[in-house]
Amino acid sequence: MMQGIQRAGSGLETFLVLGRVNGLGTIWSNCLAGWLLSGGGEPGRFLAVCLGATGLYLGAMFLNDACDAASDLLVRPARPIPRGIVRPRLVYYAGLAWLATGSALLASLGFAPAAFTIILLGAIIVYDLVHAQLRLAPALPAVCRFLLYMLAGSASENGLQGLAVWNGLAMAAYVGAIGAWDRRGPSVGPPLRWPLVLLAAPFFIAVLANGPGYRLTAVFMALLLAGWIAWCLHHVFGPLRPRLQSMSSGLQAGIVLVDQLAVASPSYPLMALFLLCFLSVLLIQRILPET
Repeated sequence: MMQGIQRAGSGLETFLVLGRVNGLGTIWSNCLAGWLLSGGGEPGRFLAVCLGATGLYLGAMFLNDACDAASDLLVRPARPIPRGIVRPRLVYYAGLAWLATGSALLASLGFAPAAFTIILLGAIIVYDLVHAQLRLAPALPAVCRFLLYMLAGSASENGLQGLAVWNGLAMAAYVGAIGAWDRRGPSVGPPLRWPLVLLAAPFFIAVLANGPGYRLTAVFMALLLAGWIAWCLHHVFGPLRPRLQSMSSGLQAGIVLVDQLAVASPSYPLMALFLLCFLSVLLIQRILPET
């Protein structure tokens, strides 16, 4: 019986690692921001958006491991497929199943969400298939985050609104900066500095978008995000030995803070929701092995 429990635990860990579930909190916060910035709506409809986006995310992560099975033998041998824990074909089919399930749920929300779902699904598949050969591959996750904003906003009661579009672009810039640093890697030379400009996009949009009723809250959220970014960047731009993985993980968690700044709501329940998403990312990053 103990062996059965151990196998079940190992299977759960394999699923969590393959799905890179540490990033799910950022997916849910993206959905929440895009939804609220377009006016929100019925909670049940928002839940469907989150569940569908979760399916797409898990499918993308599973398919990514299946497509990278050969290269991971050299560069990421700790992943489940190189370790022989699970077969590539099984991961491949599981990824397609997750993508199909998430897409079907999102497409059921109406014409506009279905259209954005198709575009997002295409971007996911292209990235998973050719990201190793494509120089502009870091831009595709940024495009996916933008499309997730568009999808959540289009499913809201009022349909897609301008605030969701502009803040979606700011989110894409932020994620694009992370991708540029990840793509460069720590061994090529000194860390790139031009992505720092992209990190400023959320602050720029916040200055333009927030009126008097939200300005004080936006200032607080901006200071929180700025402090977190500074803490993350010191791992690479500080006087100590560069630690690109620590910076990247921290900035990934900061996606939730970017969403919180975009909404800039003084509502304590909403602040608590974003805080829970943020803490969930940090906690899972610590608990799970390298993902």
